[in-house]
Amino acid sequence: MLTLREVESAIAEYENVKNPNAGICSKLADLYIVRSNLMGDTGYSQASAPIMSAKLEVSSDFLRAVKGKEESAWDIIDDLMDTLKVAYPRVYDSVMRKIGNL
Repeated sequence: MLTLREVESAIAEYENVKNPNAGICSKLADLYIVRSNLMGDTGYSQASAPIMSAKLEVSSDFLRAVKGKEESAWDIIDDLMDTLKVAYPRVYDSVMRKIGNL
């Protein structure tokens, strides 16, 4: 089993890569998830997890895929956002700004 110290060391190593590629970003995202799990941090409380409105018009492949699976889908989206933050920080910032403005 990995220790928190080992995971944080690996994260630091990958974060210091000058020109990260998709593989590095993917490994970092996985390490962030492992670190969160080791620390007991799920990123949100289940009681406050956002739920998609039943009245929401399902107009995309993504919305059709998550319909009825809202709570568990947020874990997947959280992983995606971790990867996006590393690989495309400007896109990540834009998404976070849009969500903050809701």
